[in-house]
Amino acid sequence: MLKAVIKTTLLSAVLTANAMAADTHFLVFGDMPYNKEQFHQMQALSVELKARDAAHKLPFGIFYGDTKAGGERCTKERLTTNRDLILGMIDAPVFFTPGDNDWTDCDRGGDDELHILDTVLRPLYFSADMLPENRFEEAANWQVARQPRFPENVRWRYGDIQFGALHILATGNGREEITVGNVAEKLDRVDARDAANLEWLADIFMAAADSKALVLAIHTDPTKTDDSLPSCSADIRQNCHPYRDFLAALEGHTQNYGKPVLLVHGDTNPYCVQEGYLGAQNLIRLNASGDYHPGMTEVRFAAQTGTFSFHHLGEGDSFEKTCPLKGE
Repeated sequence: MLKAVIKTTLLSAVLTANAMAADTHFLVFGDMPYNKEQFHQMQALSVELKARDAAHKLPFGIFYGDTKAGGERCTKERLTTNRDLILGMIDAPVFFTPGDNDWTDCDRGGDDELHILDTVLRPLYFSADMLPENRFEEAANWQVARQPRFPENVRWRYGDIQFGALHILATGNGREEITVGNVAEKLDRVDARDAANLEWLADIFMAAADSKALVLAIHTDPTKTDDSLPSCSADIRQNCHPYRDFLAALEGHTQNYGKPVLLVHGDTNPYCVQEGYLGAQNLIRLNASGDYHPGMTEVRFAAQTGTFSFHHLGEGDSFEKTCPLKGE
C-alpha cells in the first residue's frame, strides 16, 4: 500500500517564489532492485503508482543509479531486465544517472568496467531510441540538453524549475577498487569525467538563471569520504578526496544563484534531509530512499512559498529530518 507518511516543508527562510506560479511535483528513486524480492516489490509499487496517476499525474521521474546489487554479475540480461522495470515504473519519462553498481563495481565479478559502461550500459539507457526526450512527446518540449561525449549528463526545464543530472558515483567516483584492466586508462577516463562534470555543473546553473529553483541529481553520497584525504589531482589520482572540487564548485554556484537548490542522491542510508548543506542556506541535500529499504520519494516544490516538501511512497518508511555528518 502506498504511504504518504512524510511531509517536511523546508527552506522557510529562502526567497519566496512567484505566488502565481504552479506547484511542481516529480518522483525520485534509486538503489534498487538489489534482489528478487525488491524486484517484485517494485512491480507492485508500479501498479499502484499507475493507478494513482489516473488522478495524480507525475510528469517524470529521476532514477539516481544502482539498478542491482554491487556483487551481482553485470550481464546484459540482468541490466536489461532491470532497465525495463525502472523505466516502466511510471507512465512518464524517467531520467537516469548511473551508480557504481551499474558499471564501476562490475570488476568484482571479473568484468571490465569500461567495457560494461561503453558497450552495455550506455546503449541500454542512452541510445537515441531510449532517451526520454525522444520517447515522450512532452519531454521533447522541456529544453532537454546533454553534454557532448557524456550523455549521462543532462539538463531540462519543467515549469519554473531547472533540473540537471551529473554522472558522479561511489567507489571513489571510479578511482578505487580497480581490479580488471589497465588502471591508468581508467583513471584517465575518471579525470576527463571529473572535468566534464565541473563544466556541466556551471552549464546547469547558467541555464537556471531565470528559474525559481534548481534540482540536481547525482548517485553518490558525497559526505562519506574521509575529509582528511588530499584532493585528487594529476599527481594524486587515488587515495584522494574524489568529490572536493565538485562540492566547492556546487557551493560557489549555489551561493551566487541565491534561490532554492535541491541536491538529490542515493548510495547510503539513512533516508534524510539536510538543510544548509555546505554552509549554503539555500541548499538542501536529500539522501533519498532505496538501498535495502525500497521506496520512492515524491518531491513537491511550492511556488507560493519557494519550499520543497517530500512524501515517501512504498516500503521502508524510516525518515530522519537531520542527516548524520558523515554517510556510511
